[in-house]
Amino acid sequence: KDIKVIGNAVDETIFTLSPKLKNETTEFLHISTLDKETKNAEGIIDACHLLKESGADFHLTIVSDEDYSSHKRIAEQKGLSDKIDFIGPLNLEDTVHYYHQANAFVLFSHYETFSIVLAEAWMTGTLTISTSVGIATEQNNKLGLYVKDNNILELSKAMKKVIDKHTNLNSKEIREHAKNYSSGNILRKWTELIDNHVE
Repeated sequence: KDIKVIGNAVDETIFTLSPKLKNETTEFLHISTLDKETKNAEGIIDACHLLKESGADFHLTIVSDEDYSSHKRIAEQKGLSDKIDFIGPLNLEDTVHYYHQANAFVLFSHYETFSIVLAEAWMTGTLTISTSVGIATEQNNKLGLYVKDNNILELSKAMKKVIDKHTNLNSKEIREHAKNYSSGNILRKWTELIDNHVE
């Protein structure tokens, strides 16, 4: 039988669509646990190193509730202290500002079950650069850019496209797609499931 997956819910009243700020510097965002087995944040740092060497103008904010000292040390060793900031832990509501500020959200994971941060990014109208993991498997060219797993050069090129404004994505269309994961829509799917299978 066909299997249908009911996704995680995103509160659309918290993760609002906001006009993107006209940043002088292109802003990237990454939010994760920084788990080295799955999240590959070090690969994002390596891509930033390539971008800096090319002379690109950008900034990355990495948000994590977990210890980021080792990743921060790697960034410092690569001379990226002026390009990457580490912050956290943050309350859920406090992350919205960073989504609004970002020109793109970057996810370079080897593996994700769902990836709620992608749904949050889309709900704020933020384009994503992602490997084909979690709900990014449904990502199309109206939502963002795909990169291959652990292909650091390809990631840096995708980020450069954003820096050079070679992406022309509509934030309202991105948010419309994210409404598949709105609280109301997910509740409706659960209600339908229960009504159809529970007497």
